[in-house]
Amino acid sequence: MLKIPLSNKKAYFVQKVNLNGSNISMRFLWNEYDGHFFADFECVKGSVAGIRLIENTRLLRSLGVSSIFSDGDFLILSNEYLECPPLGFESFGKEWGLYYLTNAEIEKAGF
Repeated sequence: MLKIPLSNKKAYFVQKVNLNGSNISMRFLWNEYDGHFFADFECVKGSVAGIRLIENTRLLRSLGVSSIFSDGDFLILSNEYLECPPLGFESFGKEWGLYYLTNAEIEKAGF
C-alpha cells in the first residue's frame, strides 16, 4: 500500500507520482455544489477524467477503467482515525488519504 502525498491541497491542485516506473499525473477539483472532490488520472496508457472521490471505494474499478492501471487501484481510506468526519474539503488529506493498492492488497483487504 502506497500513500500518495497531497502536498498542495486547494480547491484545484495537481499531484504527480511514480508508480513502478510509470508517471501518473492526478488533478483534483473541489466541487462546492456537489460537496466532493473530483479527480483526473493520466499516464502513458491513457487517462480517466471526472472520478468522484468516495471513501472506501475502488476509484477506477467503479468506472470500469481498471485496464489503465491493471496492477492495482486508487482508494480513499482513513488515515488511522477511529471516527472520521465525512470526506470533504477539510478532511481530504488529513483524516482521509489517497492510497494506491496492488491487486493482491485489494483482495486481501476485501475491497
